[in-house]
Amino acid sequence: MAVFVMKDLFANLFGKPEGIVLFQLLEATQFTIYLSLIAFIGGGLIALILAFMATIKNPISNLVSTGYIWLFQSTPLLMLLFLFGLAIPRLFGVDINIWLAASVALVLYASAYILSLIHISEPTRLLSISYAVF
Repeated sequence: MAVFVMKDLFANLFGKPEGIVLFQLLEATQFTIYLSLIAFIGGGLIALILAFMATIKNPISNLVSTGYIWLFQSTPLLMLLFLFGLAIPRLFGVDINIWLAASVALVLYASAYILSLIHISEPTRLLSISYAVF
């Protein structure tokens, strides 16, 4: 009931097509916030695991961590979204929930950048380099 009242209020305030579009944009922001939280929390967890693997003095785990950064930072996000949302379901003939597909793509993409930040911050911490914020 309240949704229809708000929709009518926006339509009356801003005009018929503009008000409805503005209401739909505001209504969709909740999904953007949900996906952002999933991407940052999931990406942070994966990045922490891979960063821990990189600190072990094993060349294979360091190679896996560096290769993960290279692979997912060099792949555009839109390509990952299409891959998990359209290509994999069609290729294997499975039905994947769009939330799951978007979450997996965003988590993989975010974790590569978070892991890259962890990699960059490690030598600066070891060398006691500090940056001034202006």
